[in-house]
Amino acid sequence: MVLAQEEARGFDHAYVGTEHLLLGLITEGQSIAARVLNGVGITAPAVKDLVVEIIGRGNSGTAGASIPFTPRAKSTFEYAWGESRARGAEQVRPEHLLLGVLNDRDGVGGQIITKLAADIDQVRRKLEERMNWRERSESLVAGMLTESATANWTTYGRRHHLIHELNALLDENERLHEQVAKLRDLLRQHDIDPDS
Repeated sequence: MVLAQEEARGFDHAYVGTEHLLLGLITEGQSIAARVLNGVGITAPAVKDLVVEIIGRGNSGTAGASIPFTPRAKSTFEYAWGESRARGAEQVRPEHLLLGVLNDRDGVGGQIITKLAADIDQVRRKLEERMNWRERSESLVAGMLTESATANWTTYGRRHHLIHELNALLDENERLHEQVAKLRDLLRQHDIDPDS
């Protein structure tokens, strides 16, 4: 949300809309949402160009210290909160927020994704696939830690550290998976079958 407000200020907009939320997700850079958007070719410069094309820039100095969220942005938050709760997450993550932006195709953020992505439903499928994989991995680890909590994992600090390390490992595995997918696509572009 802070990044979205910064993006709104950068356009001299006096509000934060779904387009600013989308830019915030992209510029955050490390989340599943940012990786999926990057993977389908949705970049910050392309989104910024479309924001200027669709909305334009505001008057210099109109964005004050506290920038309000538009009703669409608030609805996006509500949708993200619902997705977070439905998936059993403890907090709203960037991927839940992206699901909210994808849900509102009439909002400027949804319009921009529609213009930049070949298929908005494909973006949703890729996002949900990554989220489901991550949730299964975290659930498995949490189950393993719970089962052996009394026997081997005697301190909260140690469990917390190991969960953090595992999440870092999962992030690296996901990054490598993305690189392999890009290499496979590159081989196909040069008429080379990656499975041969």
